[in-house]
Amino acid sequence: MFLRGRPITMYIPSGVCNYEELRTELPARRLQLDWVYGYRGRDSRSNLYVLASGELVYFIACAVVLYHVAARRQRHYLRHTDCVRCLSVHPDRVRVATGQAAGVDKDGKPLQPVVHIWDSSTLLTLQQIGLGSFERGLLVGTTRNALLRGSLAAGFAPIVQGHTDELWGLATHPSRSLFLTCGHDRQLCVWDSREHALAWSLALEDTGLCADFHPGGHVVAVGLQTGRWLVLDAETRQVLASGADGSGEQLSVVRYSPDGEFLAVGSHDNVIYIYGVGERGRKYSRFGRCAGHSSFITHLDWSKDSRFIMSNSGDYEILYWDVAGGCKLLRNRFESRDREWATYTCVLGFHVFGVWPDGSDGTDINSLCRSHDERVVAVADDFCKVHLFQYPCARAKAPSHVYGGHGSHVTNVRFSHDDVHLVSLGGKDTSIFQWRVLGGPCRRSLSADGTGTDNDGTGDGEEPR
Repeated sequence: MFLRGRPITMYIPSGVCNYEELRTELPARRLQLDWVYGYRGRDSRSNLYVLASGELVYFIACAVVLYHVAARRQRHYLRHTDCVRCLSVHPDRVRVATGQAAGVDKDGKPLQPVVHIWDSSTLLTLQQIGLGSFERGLLVGTTRNALLRGSLAAGFAPIVQGHTDELWGLATHPSRSLFLTCGHDRQLCVWDSREHALAWSLALEDTGLCADFHPGGHVVAVGLQTGRWLVLDAETRQVLASGADGSGEQLSVVRYSPDGEFLAVGSHDNVIYIYGVGERGRKYSRFGRCAGHSSFITHLDWSKDSRFIMSNSGDYEILYWDVAGGCKLLRNRFESRDREWATYTCVLGFHVFGVWPDGSDGTDINSLCRSHDERVVAVADDFCKVHLFQYPCARAKAPSHVYGGHGSHVTNVRFSHDDVHLVSLGGKDTSIFQWRVLGGPCRRSLSADGTGTDNDGTGDGEEPR
């Protein structure tokens, strides 16, 4: 494939006999929006109401959330195409009006603001008004993007919490229904995806850009913008270890090996630093450095045997490293074509090159994640969309299910440990979407004669292709 005119070489695995006969189909699985974390309060007012159903109604990104607090249940109105900025409820407490901002489409062309009038019982749109009539409104406020419940006498407690600045870091727990987020607000948050609630949060010393749980789940590593990394106890939140790499350059990825014996730290100084891990993730010592990329590290994955690393860089290189053999660069990349990877988050590689759109400049895809059962791959793009492809996805122009709802570039996606959920992060819209993965198993390998069917219904938030 080519990015910005530069050829990217990827080797076909030996198990693929006839590449020309390979067909990539839509995956049998789909996504349905399960939960939206966060609330937009930093720059809007009068945006929280109680409906006749007893549900709270509020918004974040392009989603309007209907939240039944007692039942801990959410529904979502997802017909907006840009960030929702205002909300009003009819006196009947059933009909709702929500207004979206004037924005731009993926080509930079201006879009008009519009108001949707919809039924909160059925979530059906009744009317759209105001196209061509409204001007920009840019209201100013400062809050911590949280909803509180209580009284002056008894005090207040949060019922909805979220981040207040751009999000990038995301990690899912290896065995529990927990995931971690961090970003430019210097907050590290651990969320309970089953209870749909914040489990705990911690103020970081600087912006958190990446994170990963140890395979044992008891510690988590976080990479910071300053080039420092921290290891925290996932229960006590105590800092167990720290280090600094990259001469102050920001860290883009931290990743434990499957056996938990190594931690790889990818830096913007073009180097991957390898640390030996002892005492179940509580002790760290420098093991070596993988130096050879000609641009900053963007993504990396460990092999299933914890011996090798595959990495991507900002200038679209795909390199392979023998970590166990002394962090050596493998010059013959052909020999790595059949290697099995414990995770697949590298956005460049034979198994995923079909996810790239035509004419891409190499920056359109921010994050990619293969499901743990190796059946589907989720993609976060720069156009506010989440895609779901069949895995492997090794044909150009591969079809995908496309999901909207984010109002900004989607910065990260990760599957839960059991593949029941997918979590996606909106960048500047500060939103966290939790999607339920629908549908039964689909074929793992590409088929030359399979037809493929979608028999599980359309996922909530899916857009026409």
